[in-house]
Amino acid sequence: MLNILTYNVAQGKYDLSGLNKTITSSGAQIICLQEYNNKVKQHIKLGSNYNLIEPGGKQGFFRNVIYTKLPIIEVNFLPTSGEIRNIIMIKVKFKKCVITILNLHLSAGRDLNKSNQRQTQLNDLFKNITNVKYGIIIGDFNLINDEIPWSNNISPWYKWNVAPLIPTYCSTNLCVKSNLRFRYPFDRCIYQKLTLVNFKLIGNKSKNSDHYGVIYTFTTQNSSSCIIM
Repeated sequence: MLNILTYNVAQGKYDLSGLNKTITSSGAQIICLQEYNNKVKQHIKLGSNYNLIEPGGKQGFFRNVIYTKLPIIEVNFLPTSGEIRNIIMIKVKFKKCVITILNLHLSAGRDLNKSNQRQTQLNDLFKNITNVKYGIIIGDFNLINDEIPWSNNISPWYKWNVAPLIPTYCSTNLCVKSNLRFRYPFDRCIYQKLTLVNFKLIGNKSKNSDHYGVIYTFTTQNSSSCIIM
């Protein structure tokens, strides 16, 4: 089984020792973090079994990173339209498969400009992954209201599967307040040519972050000939 964790760690504003314990005990082979900064980096102690992949250069106040136990075949950093931070795209080997993993954090905000910006970011993303056959796109999508695009079968991403949505906000997240409530949780996962076996929340209410982490478990059971370079 392949376990992959997504976690918006809120720039280390909460209990960092608790956050470290939650992440290190998750058992995930792939760990995708958003709102990661040097403060978080100093406290996450995953050991030498994991390789840290993080973009260089300016990334704003925080960045996306991936920790992986799996052998790395390729690493790419994709621009995010309207944002400084990069989307991370890696290819890893899992059993007989080469799987593409993307960790993203789309623009936040309820206004129309931010909504249009998120749609541009998604369009740009899928232009870069037209050749991906076996993949997982995971992270903080910030999609709200009617921005969910996967019901439109003419979209470039309509063949991707959408993991079931579960509430991922802790009590300290502004989005749980009645006047700021969003229709959908932000943290999500879409995938292609893999089988989703299970998913669960992790984290300790509002103590580790203003989000919960989510672990998704996949199998390559129906993908025995999935080596795609």
